[in-house]
Amino acid sequence: SPECEECEEPNSCLKCKDSGQFLYKGKCKDECEKGIYPDLEAKICLPCSEGCERCLSDAECLDCFEGYFLHEQEAKCVLECPEGTYPDGTTCKACDSNCAACQDSSTKCTKCHNDRAEKYLLEAISQCIDKSTCEGKKLLIDDATSTCIPCVSDCEECKGKKTFCTKCRDDKFLLSLIHISEPTRQAEISYAVFCLKKKKKK
Repeated sequence: SPECEECEEPNSCLKCKDSGQFLYKGKCKDECEKGIYPDLEAKICLPCSEGCERCLSDAECLDCFEGYFLHEQEAKCVLECPEGTYPDGTTCKACDSNCAACQDSSTKCTKCHNDRAEKYLLEAISQCIDKSTCEGKKLLIDDATSTCIPCVSDCEECKGKKTFCTKCRDDKFLLSLIHISEPTRQAEISYAVFCLKKKKKK
């Protein structure tokens, strides 16, 4: 081709005449298109990483093709945001340092980090709190899932499960043992302790 200085075959260029052009797949180009980037020293176009539409190098993506998210921290394209990040438009952004996983925003935690200190997820506010705070009133620690679970309504303290109240919020309530029937699991008997309002004396 006329823009080619050296070629292997008629349609396979090895070197471009114009020093401002870039070689890509045997063709001379004025600029590197989507999915490829220029190597300014070698004067060639090289492929970006998978899913990347525009990049500075194969390790530094700027924009992704449709269907991919740009992982901000790693500057690469991913099909879904990994744990520790959340999707914001077409970008995966980092969760807050307390959150091992989050959704919708960096501070809306769905899982907590426990490597530095014992943090437990209080689902009601989507925040990670210290275990000592979780051991306070009206909250139950679930070590299996590292979550803080609010006790049932009118319950000041609960033990084992949120429906097993051990103390009511004030003296207007009584602890009441209730049998919960489970028609689908008849062999298993389940109990709960709730705080029920005292009946008014006539």
